[in-house]
Amino acid sequence: MENILSFEELNENLNEAKGVHPAIKATLVKFIKNNPNCKYADAKRHIAKAVKGWELTKEDFDECMKECKGKDGKESKEDAKQAFFDSKKKSK
Repeated sequence: MENILSFEELNENLNEAKGVHPAIKATLVKFIKNNPNCKYADAKRHIAKAVKGWELTKEDFDECMKECKGKDGKESKEDAKQAFFDSKKKSK
């Protein structure tokens, strides 16, 4: 009977979603890829404008940053190449 949760614990577990909400993930990932050196405050303002009523958490931001930059937190070579070519296109 040790595995039985109290009502409060069950309710807390049900209300806590895993990962970044799909409603903002695509928008946030796109923003981060276009602004690889962005800070949490920048992303929070962007999401607040893009998804009315949504407040970005630091945890969600960190998760998407890690996903965009790879497991070690550094930008992957592929992403760096893409950012380089994108910047060249913008400057023309």
